[in-house]
Amino acid sequence: FIDLSKKEYSPIENGGIGKELGMKKIHAIDQEEKILTGVDVFYELYARARLPFLASVLKVPTFYPLFFIFYKNIVTKMPNYSPETISMLMPPECLTSIKS
Repeated sequence: FIDLSKKEYSPIENGGIGKELGMKKIHAIDQEEKILTGVDVFYELYARARLPFLASVLKVPTFYPLFFIFYKNIVTKMPNYSPETISMLMPPECLTSIKS
């Protein structure tokens, strides 16, 4: 994770994602410099953490819109929404994957 609240945070070094936008919804940048947001970030993290079942459930056409609505209307409106709050939705394997 990159802490957007740190003084030295640079949008230029992070795909042009400013602090305000970055705090409204989770973002990730993959190896090809493609910016992922919301549910797609969780899919990628679960896939990289070798949790294919969780990753595949997120992409089921019937469920994907429901996860998107849940993320947009519940998770991002949590009173304590922060990178730490989001990290509770990810298993430790995902957090290790982000750092490497």
